[in-house]
Amino acid sequence: MTAESANHRTKQILAESLRAIMKTKKLDRITIADVVKECGVSRRAFYYHFKDIYDATWWLVEEDWKDRIDFDAEDWRGNMRELLHYFEENRDFVSAVLDSSQSQRMEELFRLKIKDSFKRYLTEADRDHVVTEQDAELLSQYYTTILTATLGGWIRGTIRCSDERLMTLVYESTEASLTRTVRTIGEYPV
Repeated sequence: MTAESANHRTKQILAESLRAIMKTKKLDRITIADVVKECGVSRRAFYYHFKDIYDATWWLVEEDWKDRIDFDAEDWRGNMRELLHYFEENRDFVSAVLDSSQSQRMEELFRLKIKDSFKRYLTEADRDHVVTEQDAELLSQYYTTILTATLGGWIRGTIRCSDERLMTLVYESTEASLTRTVRTIGEYPV
């Protein structure tokens, strides 16, 4: 095992210990002592890899998303399904981050992923090129805000349904609304 892979493995052990603790303890209350006790790694090793608990949290999020959330520019529905499956599999972790001082950062990450995917979808739906760049930006922001709030409620448990049901409702209502908007947007003055 190379030094680089050993370092990555130690980071992973520390971060996974943090994830495990987040199932029973709020992120803002977790200490470095909790993490190193959970995994048996020294405090010094923790600080070698991370500057604090939140740094470890975001490293873990980035690793998760790098390995699991690989959006395809052509498949908005598949992208949303992939995102929902990730949230379903990691509900405790994502919910703990959303219920912490890091919630805005997590929501911003949702927004960025959703907005990129949605904007590509909008461009595809606009076959006649009637949607201006300004309108595309506004529509992307509008749908992104709605989807981010909906996902947050679903993750926190205030919206109760399966990920497949949520996906169907979100996709069908968004597609119907967007199709109508693209079809009629040219009728309104700029």
